[in-house]
Amino acid sequence: MMACDCSGRDGTITASIPLRSNPFLSIDWTQMWIATLVVLNGIDGVLTLCWVLSNRAGEANPLMDVLIQTHPLLFMLVKLALVNLGALLLWRLRKVYMVAVPTFFLVLVYSFVMWCHMLIA
Repeated sequence: MMACDCSGRDGTITASIPLRSNPFLSIDWTQMWIATLVVLNGIDGVLTLCWVLSNRAGEANPLMDVLIQTHPLLFMLVKLALVNLGALLLWRLRKVYMVAVPTFFLVLVYSFVMWCHMLIA
């Protein structure tokens, strides 16, 4: 894409070619990882309900196990609320350089959890 600049003192027309930015570098990876956390948390909640209610697995977190035994909907509401509040905190701090490190670590942890769900299936 070329643009003409006619603002030269002598009236000449000069052409300038804007530099294209690398699309890989323009992605805000922290934002993407936060969104990934929210999606993986929802999938984890649904799969956990499937496995626990069908007696194929148990909930590893004792606090969440009490909730899932009390009422599955309560389990999902608390799980989604807690992780989404954490994601909101990460989102507000996303411009802080060091926030990317724990966010990426959490994505790795949730990836491992998804791998465990696949082993159960």
